[in-house]
Amino acid sequence: MSVADSSSTAHRSGPVRSDDARRAILVATAEQFLAKGYERLTIQGVAAEAKVGKQTIYRWWTGKAELLAECLVEGLLWDDELTVGDTGDLVRDVSDWLAGLLDVGRTGVAELLRSLLGAAAGDEALATHLDALLRGQLEGGITRRFQLGRERGEVAEEVDTVLATDLLLGLVMVRTLTRRPSTTAEVEALVRRLLAP
Repeated sequence: MSVADSSSTAHRSGPVRSDDARRAILVATAEQFLAKGYERLTIQGVAAEAKVGKQTIYRWWTGKAELLAECLVEGLLWDDELTVGDTGDLVRDVSDWLAGLLDVGRTGVAELLRSLLGAAAGDEALATHLDALLRGQLEGGITRRFQLGRERGEVAEEVDTVLATDLLLGLVMVRTLTRRPSTTAEVEALVRRLLAP
């Protein structure tokens, strides 16, 4: 039975994803993006590498931006940058995490974010999808680290960690789009300011 055949059973109302085909598509998307960049990434190229039809991809995703968003969540592109370390020093951990995300010289990370943000700006459905995916990953990691910091007494009770998280993520988005570099000292000063009672 082919991937197309497995998604055409009579007892369901929508397409059913084959886990093998889904994984092959996501891996092919990540590989194509890392090798060629966003502009040269094509659904046809992904389909050929994943050995599926283009219609299979379009049945499950609206296009390459949505595919890349899912690759990001699956840890196929830059999973290490999504995790906030735990050295026991909250300011250092958050500063290191933020500095990694803001390193505009790392073109893979920056290009991915610019591509996804640009595509989401013109597509409300993608923006909603991307928001949910990124909040689950980026916000989830920083929120967990803030909670741990609060338990250890590194974050005062009056500090609004939800607001601090939004401000940090907003900074990442703006700096990525404008390509404005950030120094280590600047990042650490910002984190200290956000976490000050």
